Amino acid sequence: MKVKQKKWNCSNGLTARIIVALSCLVVVGGLLWGAQTAYGGTSDGVCMVDRYNAKKGANVSSLNCTSNDVKLAQFTLISGPTECLPGEGIKVVLKGEFVSTAQDRYDVGGFIAQDGGTPNDKGGLCYSDFLHPVSFTNTDLNLTGGHGPYYNAESCTGGGAACAGKNVSPGDACGDIAQGTHAFFITDEIDIICQDSNNDNKADVGTCTVWANSASDGSSRKPSCTGEADVTAETSSKCTCGNVTIVGLTALKSARITVNKVLVPNSGLFDLQLDGKTVEDANCTAQNEPFSCCTGNGTGTCAGSDVGNGGTTGQLIVSAGTAVNPGANHTIGEIAGTDTSLSAYTTHITCVDQGGTIFNGDATSASIHLDPDDVITCTITNTNLCNSSTCDDGNVCTDDRCDPATGQCVHTANTASCNDGNACTTNDTCSNKVCVGGQAPNCDDGNGCTTDGCNPASGCFHTNNSNSCDDGNACTTGDTCSGGACVGGPAPNCDDGNGCTDDGCNPASGCFHTNNSNSCDDGLFCNGPDTCSGGTCSAHAGDPCAGGTECNNLCNEEANNCFNPNAALCSFDADACITSQCNGSGDCVAGNAIPITGPGTPCASDGECGTDGLCAPPNTCICAVSGSGGAVL
Repeated sequence: MKVKQKKWNCSNGLTARIIVALSCLVVVGGLLWGAQTAYGGTSDGVCMVDRYNAKKGANVSSLNCTSNDVKLAQFTLISGPTECLPGEGIKVVLKGEFVSTAQDRYDVGGFIAQDGGTPNDKGGLCYSDFLHPVSFTNTDLNLTGGHGPYYNAESCTGGGAACAGKNVSPGDACGDIAQGTHAFFITDEIDIICQDSNNDNKADVGTCTVWANSASDGSSRKPSCTGEADVTAETSSKCTCGNVTIVGLTALKSARITVNKVLVPNSGLFDLQLDGKTVEDANCTAQNEPFSCCTGNGTGTCAGSDVGNGGTTGQLIVSAGTAVNPGANHTIGEIAGTDTSLSAYTTHITCVDQGGTIFNGDATSASIHLDPDDVITCTITNTNLCNSSTCDDGNVCTDDRCDPATGQCVHTANTASCNDGNACTTNDTCSNKVCVGGQAPNCDDGNGCTTDGCNPASGCFHTNNSNSCDDGNACTTGDTCSGGACVGGPAPNCDDGNGCTDDGCNPASGCFHTNNSNSCDDGLFCNGPDTCSGGTCSAHAGDPCAGGTECNNLCNEEANNCFNPNAALCSFDADACITSQCNGSGDCVAGNAIPITGPGTPCASDGECGTDGLCAPPNTCICAVSGSGGAVL
């Protein structure tokens, strides 16, 4: 059987038509009414409206169901729980009772809502059945046993006028009901949602009954009913719907409870329990369990197994007694989940209802009393015996944690960055749970006028010194540190002792010596006045005595003058035969007469003119020494 599913939400009201989410209902395949041999009903999960739309080609959301010719009077519980919580999914076997208040009605069938609603809703989830098998003689009827054979109002035997308009073949398989009679049928085990719509402490279920007013004759106008798919309301009014009581099934009063989880710190997993049962889908939906519908987490599934911090069961429906004896006690608690030990935690439970706190204490479980319609929220807080603060050993070189399985602190060595307390190390790193200092810091401040060092307490220091230094100015000497700075000393001596260079100083490069053309003295007299050239005294004016006067035109290097030697002849006296002499101081002075034979005397040779005479043309004796300074004639 293919079951059509529909999602529902859990209702907070006990009289709400739809009580719980479909996810809280275990719908199993193969649930067939009367699954016993030859009597088994069938179901495709379709409700009355959807069957009508499919059969009639219509698209209505509900039928008006204004007739009440046939109705389901009640159900009697054959098997299943005798008590249930509103909203709880249960499995039951029911015996239904059809009652007819009109003339013969044909092809009678019924729909039972499995989702807590009504079969007169489009898209619902239903179980349906019809009266079968039918009798073809109406002599073997068994209307009370629950499995037929059932009355066949369309049966005809013998032929003739009595059979006019009736189905004379066994083609019609759907049972009918005669006026004023009751017909019983028994379902197989089916799933329904427990509800108490009229608050009478008896469970009931939403149902609809359908029939046809006219008999089938096998024609296209009135085709025979051959099975469940043909069972539907002949018109939209040929049906009756309502909640039918299930005799023998008590609907308990209910309350709602939610259990939340808080962990300090956020580690560990726990199974939340109610009345000794872990809150999980298997227990949430199973019948005869202490709680049913799980709500509040969006999907309707239970969530109490292996929950951590912030986990919750969602809202659970629990029993709260009966109308005669209201109220019930329930116990909330927990057990350890995966890889968790309860001995590693302390446990505190707080429960509150609409009026305030009803339980508050250190305990592993709490028994609370719930009256009908109470809404309770309990919080179970687990604090690990070694929480994050007590596990801190104050050592940055360990990773501290609490082992939830033992409640003991674990301190694992790491390689984190750290500080060994020594300012004279850098890049300290943890090793074997100890902070190990790294390399020394670079305390060099690049200042030669400070003495650099390191103090383990304070770090690098820089003490002023008085060292020699260089202030970067080439025009200072003897630079010395003072106050942490280099102070320049006196200027350098840039005099190179060379009169042929101009001396100076450039702060960037130091002393410089530029060639000049100044007058100079190379120490020699006879080369004349000197001039600088190319940085040396190498340019000379020439002989200083050249062109000088008699007795002052002969350069004397040793005496640094131009004086002719003493007694050198000169022409001081006009008489050519009277001698004149240089006095050695550059002056020409008169001297002695020159002995000569007859100046002007005719002669033929020098011998004829005496010792100091010469025979000169025209053969006349003259003085051998000229008064002009000794020129020989």
